[in-house]
Amino acid sequence: MVIILTGSTLAYADNACILSQVRVNDGVNLKEAGLIAQAFFISQISGCGFPLKVEDGQGKWVAKTRVGYDGIYGKPIHIDKRTGNIPWASTFVSFQNLKKNYKNKKFRKKSQLVVGFYP
Repeated sequence: MVIILTGSTLAYADNACILSQVRVNDGVNLKEAGLIAQAFFISQISGCGFPLKVEDGQGKWVAKTRVGYDGIYGKPIHIDKRTGNIPWASTFVSFQNLKKNYKNKKFRKKSQLVVGFYP
């Protein structure tokens, strides 16, 4: 049997579950920042690529990104340590809106294809 799922289907299921477990009312720790960076990358940046290891950036967490087929360095993701909010390019995404978008299935559609072979 061959099961074919789009990248957005996998990203939504995984990240919706992950974001439901992140609590920002006590601040954002390193592990939570990594989860937020992953969910933000998939929903707002690209289905092809990934955020790199999250690093301390004095009041914010910073995750450099690799984007596209060639893995070119992209703009880093900055996550506020107190709120989990993410200023990005000319926009601002609050952690609560990111979480709500996954809950309501409002995220960028991806064309990435994942093929799994199961017996």
